Amino acid sequence: MRRSREERTYKSMRNILLLLTLILVACGPDNGHFRLKGHLLNLNQGEFYVYSPDGSLEGIDTITVAGGRFTYEPVCKHEGVAVIMLPNGVEIPVFVTPGESASMEGNAHNLQELEVEGGDENKLLTRFRKAVGSAKDSKAVAKELKAFVEENPDSPVGMYLLRRYILASPSPDYDAALALADRMLVVQKENAALKILKTQIDELRRSAKGAAVQHIAGTDIMGDPLPDIRKGTWVVCCFASWDFESGAILRRLSNERKDTKGEWGILGVSYDASDAMLKREERDFPVFCDGRMADSPVAKKLGFFQTRRNIVVRNGKIAARDLSVDELVKELKK
Repeated sequence: MRRSREERTYKSMRNILLLLTLILVACGPDNGHFRLKGHLLNLNQGEFYVYSPDGSLEGIDTITVAGGRFTYEPVCKHEGVAVIMLPNGVEIPVFVTPGESASMEGNAHNLQELEVEGGDENKLLTRFRKAVGSAKDSKAVAKELKAFVEENPDSPVGMYLLRRYILASPSPDYDAALALADRMLVVQKENAALKILKTQIDELRRSAKGAAVQHIAGTDIMGDPLPDIRKGTWVVCCFASWDFESGAILRRLSNERKDTKGEWGILGVSYDASDAMLKREERDFPVFCDGRMADSPVAKKLGFFQTRRNIVVRNGKIAARDLSVDELVKELKK
């Protein structure tokens, strides 16, 4: 009789614990985290890099896909945009908020058409991403962006779109960027981050083609002082260990320089959150990494808002910027 009562008590406690577990799983993330669930057809397993250009998530992280599904629940410091780096250079922005959730679904064979749901801002991001995905040229993208800001001047995703589609473009229109920032500030007067972005746009104006390159100071990953890129000819490239193509550009430039007896200098500016991976590879040029990625003062001075960006400097003047690797080689061999 006693054993039967103990068994019933045990089963009752077990059921209560199971119920509590199910309740916790069903609930959303706590106030310090954001949860993203994904289901991708035609992709059994894989890994995606994820980072936040506005610091809402910390550092660079990875999302692991198993059986076509994933659940990602990082620490989320404040609302903002996280960017998921998919194969073939496709970027999927996701608006993140502490304590909230979102979902991502679609077909791995058509990554540009992935749907992200979870709040009005993710609907806006998905709609805009699909609209510019079919845009024919940069003018069409600029038109879409202007329309977005006019219709949604209070949207917090406007800053991300401004960075991504104007400031990070090969030929940024800084006047257009300032005009859009001013439009958003009309209804976001207390947005300190937006005010900082406007200041950054002014800094970028000073790093445009033909402008004097700004002095950068610090040490490279080996502890040596950074070279003075205001003297002689230099190519400065923004790269990251997790972006293979950006590293390949630097390797190509290094090989090309060997054939010219080192007539130009090379400086790599890393978007890595740590220099640990960078120190494993031998290079014949200095690399700067302060672990601050898009928030790095050096990257900001040079106008680098993402990897695969570059400038060519001749005698203190910016001779060219954001060229393809073939264009870089041609420019440097002039």
